[in-house]
Amino acid sequence: MSAKKGKTQKRQKANQIASNKEPPVPLTKEQIDRSDFCLKNVVKFAKFSFKLEEKREQSVINQSGQMLTALSVASATILMAVPILIEHTSISKLEILISAGIVLALLLTSMTLAVLAQWRFKYVTMKTGEELLQEINKDAENHQHQHQYDSQWINQLNEIQNSKKKNNDLRCKLIIASMGAFFLAVASLILCSFIIAF
Repeated sequence: MSAKKGKTQKRQKANQIASNKEPPVPLTKEQIDRSDFCLKNVVKFAKFSFKLEEKREQSVINQSGQMLTALSVASATILMAVPILIEHTSISKLEILISAGIVLALLLTSMTLAVLAQWRFKYVTMKTGEELLQEINKDAENHQHQHQYDSQWINQLNEIQNSKKKNNDLRCKLIIASMGAFFLAVASLILCSFIIAF
């Protein structure tokens, strides 16, 4: 009996404490308007920022395409030049083949990196209309005002942009590595030409 009395007293105290808590102060119309204004501007900013990230993605993919074109032309030129050099110069066939092999290996590395930069990596996508409707139906209390939908917009755009940014950062690293391999190929070509000539 005493244990039951103790539990009952504890419940009564908890209820008393809960009832003594002051109810949350409702926001004034001015505070709500300021909050809505702020969220609308953040949504605009998030959309603009997302578009910039998409442009960056397209720019990097275009750059890797241009790199592939330049690398293809350079490789074709070297492959055409090798037989001509072997036939019309006094330089040994082995020296020419080794030099061409080094340069072509670096060009092939550069081409591989440029192709990887064009890869369509997986990224977070926007919720479909059906998914959004299900979420709204599950949590109707938190989907009654425009600012709640604006917050959802911001969260979704933020997730997608972070995902795209991560992919674009990787693409940029691949492009830089590809350009590095290309410049090494050019340097090797100049160095091999200098060694063979002298």
